[in-house]
Amino acid sequence: MEFLEVFKGRRSIRSYKPDPVPRAVIDEILAEARWCPSWNNTQLWEVVVVQGDALEKFKSGQLEKLASQAPSEPHIPTPEKFPPKWHQRVMQVGISCLKAKGIGKEDHEKKNQYFQEMFTLFGAPVMLLFLLDEELNLPYGMMDIGIFMTGVSLIATAKGLGTLFLSTVIRYPDLLRTLFAIPENKKVVMGFAMGYPVESDPINRFERQRIAVEDFVTWME
Repeated sequence: MEFLEVFKGRRSIRSYKPDPVPRAVIDEILAEARWCPSWNNTQLWEVVVVQGDALEKFKSGQLEKLASQAPSEPHIPTPEKFPPKWHQRVMQVGISCLKAKGIGKEDHEKKNQYFQEMFTLFGAPVMLLFLLDEELNLPYGMMDIGIFMTGVSLIATAKGLGTLFLSTVIRYPDLLRTLFAIPENKKVVMGFAMGYPVESDPINRFERQRIAVEDFVTWME
């Protein structure tokens, strides 16, 4: 695949085949992603790869937390609500997803089911967790991990895989620490799903929207 084809073809995948992703493929993706830039070449990212029985235990634990209405306590708080200009974009994605799933505005049962799928990676067979040592500067560390995650996602796309950045998988750090022996001095910054997309599923095919260049660029000459 050509670079721009990969870059523009990458999208958030919310429906996955159950087929396992070979460990060798994941190793290749992470090895190639090492060449992402980082501030002063610190390469501070750490990754936990979860699949198989370990992932199934995590998914069950997520649903138990959700059913018990356990408080969400992520190491990196997620925004409760964006200011209007940005909130509109968030809402548009949500509307597109529900429409693609054929979920009506008043169909609360299906909405709840869809919400649960967010916590179980939409059926993806692989989860990646991205960690940051607490000794590191958080803003710069977050920037570098974001760059690295983008690199991983693009390389995965080039290899025929889909990914989805998910804050729902980091809401319960105690569950993550218990299941995956994550040390206390590591912050779980973000996670994402990975697997082979169900190409025919409408939720993986709806038209995406991007703002115009003039909406975010200022020229000085």
